[in-house]
Amino acid sequence: MYQKFSALLPWVVITIVTLLCSIIWLPAYFTFNRRIMTYAGCTCVVINLVVIEFLFRLKKDVEGFENVPDGACIIACKHQSAIDPLYFPYFFPFMSVILKKELSKVPFMGSFFKNAGMIFIDRSSQLRSIKEILKGAKQVFDEGRKLVIFPEGTRVRYGQRETIKNGITAIARKFPELKIVPVSLDSGKYWPKGSAIVPNSTIKIRFGCPFSYSEYKEQIASKIEDEINIL
Repeated sequence: MYQKFSALLPWVVITIVTLLCSIIWLPAYFTFNRRIMTYAGCTCVVINLVVIEFLFRLKKDVEGFENVPDGACIIACKHQSAIDPLYFPYFFPFMSVILKKELSKVPFMGSFFKNAGMIFIDRSSQLRSIKEILKGAKQVFDEGRKLVIFPEGTRVRYGQRETIKNGITAIARKFPELKIVPVSLDSGKYWPKGSAIVPNSTIKIRFGCPFSYSEYKEQIASKIEDEINIL
């Protein structure tokens, strides 16, 4: 019983904080301004991160952030834990991310994400998904934003690998000179899927050296996979 409660507690906290932030940032929704709405959404996520870190006494050890170029680029990150998506609005307050299309149907939040420039994909159709990604990515890059992608497409347990999905390789091929920054982390050690957070933990986040499709071409998928699995 205690283990179930411990596993649910972070989600209860996130739900409460998100609801409060949604009320506070309601005026931003009616501006229909992508920049304002993105900053509002990212601020909400950062507040969630700060609260979770405070309650569970979590720290982050960040390495290589200086490797991230200014302006548009792809941030390709390993995905091990529910805390991973909370980090990137902290680092990049005017970012975009790829979300599953089901989230677009969530009342209020769905339209908020869409108007803020997030990219929704239909995972039931690979061809439609790729088209949606490329269309959305072009707009994101034209605005000088960073696009955060979890190339494996799902959370993976610490120490394990999944095959890189076609979405990121399609983007890299479409924008061959655009830099890709690989991010590896070890968050799966301290908040794995279906488990409680391990308090008093330090999560390592490593930003690797940027590279592009033009440098690796058909080896780009294996390059991304190796780089995001360094930790």
